[in-house]
Amino acid sequence: MNNRGSELAFRNLGVLILLFTIPVLSFAVTLFSPGTTGFQFLKLGVGARPVAMGSAYTAVADDANALFWNPAGLGMSESFQGTLMIMNLFQSVTYTGAGITTPLGRYFSAGIAGSYLTASDIRRDNLGREDVSFPISDFAIGPGLAIIPRENLSLGGAIKLLGSRLDIYQSYAVSIDAGVIYSPVRYLYFGFSLLHLGTPRRFIKNWEYQPTNLRFGAAVKLPVYEHSLIIATDLVGYSDNLPTVGIGGEGKIKLTGIMKTKGRNQWLAIRAGYQTQSNYQLGLYSGFSFGIGYEYEIAPAIQLVIDAVYFSYGFLGDSERVSLSLRYAPKS
Repeated sequence: MNNRGSELAFRNLGVLILLFTIPVLSFAVTLFSPGTTGFQFLKLGVGARPVAMGSAYTAVADDANALFWNPAGLGMSESFQGTLMIMNLFQSVTYTGAGITTPLGRYFSAGIAGSYLTASDIRRDNLGREDVSFPISDFAIGPGLAIIPRENLSLGGAIKLLGSRLDIYQSYAVSIDAGVIYSPVRYLYFGFSLLHLGTPRRFIKNWEYQPTNLRFGAAVKLPVYEHSLIIATDLVGYSDNLPTVGIGGEGKIKLTGIMKTKGRNQWLAIRAGYQTQSNYQLGLYSGFSFGIGYEYEIAPAIQLVIDAVYFSYGFLGDSERVSLSLRYAPKS
């Protein structure tokens, strides 16, 4: 009995050491990183569901969006999933993200994700007349892996290739992500992730560093009969800006049970959130988000998921993201 108690205490101590080591090292990186950063597109949230919840997704990540927020989230999913997101931003900027994740037995999960931003700019002559347009683009792509040593613990990592193009100029870099999700008690989850830590790049004439950030999150996931409720919060520290706080929630209702309809199962999700902005001059309503989601069981163990979100950038304008996902979860 004493040996068993010592073993459990040792395991819990190891988990606590791991959870505290990651943020300490990450804050050190954030504190001493140079101020000039590139690859700013990496700060744009990928996935309609995470953004709708105020980007408070570090401890929630349990789907194909995990590689964009916390690679440890790969281990929180027990199904094959694929997702595609499209966002139209102001001034004709289009941002696309996609991800796939699958479990690999009891102790591993893997995935691959990528994002692509495209825009165009117009060069003008000395008189201010339009001369010629030239392309602007950024991309990130790479695989990730999660290890699940215990049912309540997931450790994840990912590596990405980053690239940017501005007219005839191009540059590349390599980035790594790492994360942890730990559930000390039922329904309660904590998450840490360190994102965009990697090599600098020389773009045109300047050396630029990646926008490294540390995320700490907490979430409560409550089942309510056949429905569910999630409340989450995130604290995010950046190497090139002020910290931000996000808070959000999701309520998912099983329509089949309420409406007593026959046929395939259906769910409706309602989400809302708020994320403080590093630029407080964007206006009072900047940072608010609202979204909905619809899930439909198109075949046994196969679900089609459609998510949409509205996000306010205050005086800069608004953005809408739409995600289409497919989930396959065969019963064991």
